[in-house]
Amino acid sequence: MRLPRRPRCGSVPEDLAVARRRRRVGGDAARPGLPGFTLLELMVVIVILGGLVAIVGPNVVGAVRDSDRKIAAVQLESLYRATRLYYATRREHPRTLEQLTEPDPRTGEPLLERVPRDPWGHAYELRGEGRDLEVASAGEDGVLGSEDDLACPAREEP
Repeated sequence: MRLPRRPRCGSVPEDLAVARRRRRVGGDAARPGLPGFTLLELMVVIVILGGLVAIVGPNVVGAVRDSDRKIAAVQLESLYRATRLYYATRREHPRTLEQLTEPDPRTGEPLLERVPRDPWGHAYELRGEGRDLEVASAGEDGVLGSEDDLACPAREEP
């Protein structure tokens, strides 16, 4: 019969089966048998995600700008048609866009429930008189007369 070994000074005696399992798995320090990611694997994933954002990001921003301009163009067309309909029913041109929300004297219904704001949060403007009316948006910069303005009917460039 063998006597159990005496523990070394400062160590706690372990069950023999537990000690063998630890040796098989690689020990506590290395922990290769436990799930997880190394720092290198995490860095590779972060670099790949960063590259994807750098490639896709500008395309998303450009698509948002294009969609804002298209929304404004559709709203301008709708407002311009409402001014034409206002003239057809009342035989006078509106002086402001807010007049399009007033009830028609014959039907009691307004042409528009409300005048929308452009996609950048600015109010549309009605310019001109009589048959030369146009509905305009100041564009993204909010300054009328700059090159990002939109109008309906579209102005012809000289």
